[in-house]
Amino acid sequence: VTEGTAQAIELAAKDYGGEGVLQAIREAAGAGFKEKPPWSYVETILERWKKQGGPDEPRLQTVSRPNGRSSGRSDGYDYSDWERYAVGKD
Repeated sequence: VTEGTAQAIELAAKDYGGEGVLQAIREAAGAGFKEKPPWSYVETILERWKKQGGPDEPRLQTVSRPNGRSSGRSDGYDYSDWERYAVGKD
């Protein structure tokens, strides 16, 4: 994560709450990008939810990781770096 993205995630967590940011990250993960979606896409989701008064109905399917645990994401990318900034975990 770049410093700029980390700051943007932290600001979004203050505006939308850490759990709201995590939910938007999960929705972005299911959007069909070939790579991890850009942070600006997550911001667009958050802005849309703010305008419409809340998130859309969940559409994300859970996939299994090789270790057998559920990832809760459909694209297989690691979002732990983004999540850390959203909820303030090290």
